[in-house]
Amino acid sequence: MMTLNNTEQSLLIILSVFLAIFLLLGIIALVYFLKIEMTVKRVFKKVEVAIDKAEKLTNVLEKAAPILSVFKHFSKFNKDKK
Repeated sequence: MMTLNNTEQSLLIILSVFLAIFLLLGIIALVYFLKIEMTVKRVFKKVEVAIDKAEKLTNVLEKAAPILSVFKHFSKFNKDKK
């Protein structure tokens, strides 16, 4: 049977406490990183939706540009008549 002297027991206790502290800190850090990851994913999803809406708006404005051009010419024509 193997017995530990006082120095070895103290060293074992100190190392066990440090291991427990670092494991706890690692778990806490992992939880925070997961929360940050979820937040970043939500932000990127919102940015993606905003980009899609901007693309749709651009398409609508491209289609409306010729019509607006016609109205612009008519408004110039009406100003010239006055």
